[in-house]
Amino acid sequence: MNVKAEAYQEYNQAAVVDKLITGLPEVVKRLADDIQWTTDLGNAFLAQQSDVMDAVQRMRKKAQDKGNLKTTEQQKVETKVVENKTVVVVEQANPQVVSVEWAVNKQWSVVAQREENGLLGLDFFFKKRFR
Repeated sequence: MNVKAEAYQEYNQAAVVDKLITGLPEVVKRLADDIQWTTDLGNAFLAQQSDVMDAVQRMRKKAQDKGNLKTTEQQKVETKVVENKTVVVVEQANPQVVSVEWAVNKQWSVVAQREENGLLGLDFFFKKRFR
């Protein structure tokens, strides 16, 4: 089912953020409840930025090799050489379009998309396994 809310030109960005946050309650709760852990996590990233980014590149390459990371309507995936390193670059397919997916549960997901003209589109997906 594809439902476009074309008449709805202004939307509440906070509502989209709320939907994203509710999809990751354990992580957000940990970040909010344990400030020392959050600070340590940030400091570890700052101290080991190249190690973290190398790990990100390893995971991207593995996902790309398995066919799980590829160019779609929403993203452009390219392999480039940057500073003598081969890297997998993931970018928005269209920088003027913002797309956010919220997995409500294992069967339902909602994708909110702000298009170039400022309109908000909503796509509802239902997954069902048939035997």
